[in-house]
Amino acid sequence: MSISLTKKQLNDGVLIEALKELGREKFAVKTAWNISRILRQIDKVLINTRKDFEKATEAFYLKDAEGNKTPIMSEEVKDDKGVVTSPSVAMPNQFVFVEGKDPKDVEVLFKEMLEQDATIESNKIRLQELGTTKLSAHTVMALEPVLSTLELA
Repeated sequence: MSISLTKKQLNDGVLIEALKELGREKFAVKTAWNISRILRQIDKVLINTRKDFEKATEAFYLKDAEGNKTPIMSEEVKDDKGVVTSPSVAMPNQFVFVEGKDPKDVEVLFKEMLEQDATIESNKIRLQELGTTKLSAHTVMALEPVLSTLELA
């Protein structure tokens, strides 16, 4: 059996945090293994998605001689006497775009990638497997994509 989700659902930290919350509880080995398998597979999909995104957007960024993306640098700050009080530093995760490339295209590409379907090769977590575990409504709502609700019907 498998679980179908969008990459956007997987990228949402709420589902991962809810699964980690479940992971801190004690369950039968089969249930615990299933929860850990779901988490591992989500992690794998997200890592591959990030790699695919990096490859797809590589042409958008200016590169240095070593092939690294050129970071956007903060402005150097000087006091009234011209003494540098704050040197120019690389801005985290912000890079110079190749002339003619639109940063909005990267955002569109990212949104398109998040709308792609992802399959987790694991069984959904059956509610009866959770036993008497106490979960908030918020956590249950976050877990809904990976819960089997067949026994509710």
